[in-house]
Amino acid sequence: MAATHFWSEGKNVCGVNSENHVTTVDQVTCKRCKRIIEGGTTMNTESAISIIEPKPAVSIIEPEIVTNMAPEPERTFAPVETVPVSHEFRGETRIFEDKFAIINSDTGRPYSMVTGSYEILTHEEALKHVDMVLANNPQLGTPSLNINMYPDHTGNPEAKMKAVYTFPDVQYEVENGDLINPTITILNSYDLSWAYKVLFGAYRLVCTNGMVVGEKFLEYRKEHHQDINLERISELLIQNMERMSDQIGLWHSWLDRVTTSSEYERIVRGIGFNKTQLEEIHEEVEVSSNVRLDDFRIKSISYWVLFNLITQYITHRVENPVKQHRLNGRVRQLFY
Repeated sequence: MAATHFWSEGKNVCGVNSENHVTTVDQVTCKRCKRIIEGGTTMNTESAISIIEPKPAVSIIEPEIVTNMAPEPERTFAPVETVPVSHEFRGETRIFEDKFAIINSDTGRPYSMVTGSYEILTHEEALKHVDMVLANNPQLGTPSLNINMYPDHTGNPEAKMKAVYTFPDVQYEVENGDLINPTITILNSYDLSWAYKVLFGAYRLVCTNGMVVGEKFLEYRKEHHQDINLERISELLIQNMERMSDQIGLWHSWLDRVTTSSEYERIVRGIGFNKTQLEEIHEEVEVSSNVRLDDFRIKSISYWVLFNLITQYITHRVENPVKQHRLNGRVRQLFY
């Protein structure tokens, strides 16, 4: 097959983290981290990393605990595969040992470069495994599913997936009319920006916020050289559903908890908003109380309102999924 160039504007693309490399006659150096990536190889900026013949797709071990599996909704994702990578210079092809590119099979465009032990978990498989767990827990009802796909920094589509299962049949009430549904969020990526994660959270109906639950709620994380443990995901699902009542009780106690000046400063300044975001969040209006963050200067604000103001802003105003995930992590650390 014809080699697919893995480079742009005369600069080689980093096989480790997709950052540009500077090449010299005897080594490749990462511009960002200054590390020498490859040494002792004759290369220059006219050379290119090439993708050569495909490596057979890595097989996924099929779980055995599935029963009464419901038919899956129609989902279409771009196909992906791993292919060996070579470097071409002056007519000579040199294969990088134990280096493979994850590519979009439809376009041939690379997402990232990995070692031979890396196993691709496709977006389809990431959802299928959670579907299998849910099919074995019919007491949770039928969840709704919202899937968002994100490109990588080069515009290569479907590099990242964020999928949220919401359970409308499992409902809690913090106060009169303020209803909460549990959620499960699935993160997966081909550009190595996210590991495969199953996160447990909640959804607030009154303002459609994604709610960050406390540290005692466990999450499942899979490294890409490991098999998925469906039994462990199932255990965590049941445990976290059981803990949701305690979480609702904590949120209920926040209704009467007045936010102190020190708590306000610690949380608002500690989350890591940039200057523009700090200006925006001070003008954000919490939909259920009609309170703004700046109202703290003239009247007291409950811990519950402060929590919802911040989660509302992150859910609806922060569009970058990586930044949103990072900010939610800080919310968890600061509030719980």
